[in-house]
Amino acid sequence: MKLRMFFIAFIISLIGLVFSLYNIYGKQILIGCERNCSIFADFSFMGVSLWYLGASYFILVMLLSMSRTFFLSRFGLKVITSTALFADTFLLWIMIKTAPCYFCMFEGLLIFLSYIACRYEGNNFKYFLADIKNSGMGISSVTEKVQLFCSGIADFVKYSWIILFIMLAGVAVNQSQDTNPVIENVNTATKIYFSPSCKACKELVKTEYLNKNIEWVPVEENAGDIWKIILMQENLKQGKNLYEALLQTENTKYSPTFFDYFKYLPTQIDIWVNTAKVKERTWVVPYIEVFGNPKSVNTSFIGTEYCSNGGSCVE
Repeated sequence: MKLRMFFIAFIISLIGLVFSLYNIYGKQILIGCERNCSIFADFSFMGVSLWYLGASYFILVMLLSMSRTFFLSRFGLKVITSTALFADTFLLWIMIKTAPCYFCMFEGLLIFLSYIACRYEGNNFKYFLADIKNSGMGISSVTEKVQLFCSGIADFVKYSWIILFIMLAGVAVNQSQDTNPVIENVNTATKIYFSPSCKACKELVKTEYLNKNIEWVPVEENAGDIWKIILMQENLKQGKNLYEALLQTENTKYSPTFFDYFKYLPTQIDIWVNTAKVKERTWVVPYIEVFGNPKSVNTSFIGTEYCSNGGSCVE
């Protein structure tokens, strides 16, 4: 069992080494990570890249996991993996405050797994104390207290890492969510967030609903907007254009049944995602982005076609 746990640590470290070398010499191709990962790409500690430090860590764990001196290898593995886990916990905290790097998160996960494999190789802390006794060092009450204190610190770091990793995973999932347009045109330069209860939004739709360069993203501005959006989607399915579908919501009242709340829950979640994206940037609709950049538009003259071709939409 002990050798198998060292074998697991060896395999995990081998994967970590290959992954680190890929990031050192290869080309990052993970879709959706280019912006966030680039934040940490050039960071170095004492002139050494984090990927080189990661590769060195995994090489050291691999060497120790193959050591014939069982006590030395296990003691060294626990010290090294605990130190690495503490450093990665700090990095997770930094990413929560900045942006999640998926490559860094995967590297951190491998560090955590190597820590688990090494720490619980003996299944219990008493095996570690038994090794000290068998080595002739002897055990004193002070030694036991020190080791138990170190074990408590290690547990604190471990659970802190788990909590921070879960939080960071939530941030990553949130950032990866794309908006859900009511009309999705291909290769659009302009994205417009609008609400069915917004007068300025209706004027904007009236002016630009035929524009194929626009992606229309509905959001909730007031209570009851969700049912207007659902009606608008149903009108679109019946062949009406966006402006007709939007106007018809003004003259139709929707009285949802108990089961409607469950039937349209996926739509509600999509609208919540859209609304959250807007409220990260502004509290006002219509909100317009051109090539991902916000534009303040004069609603008396909407020129999204013009501004998407290089003009200015700013008031």
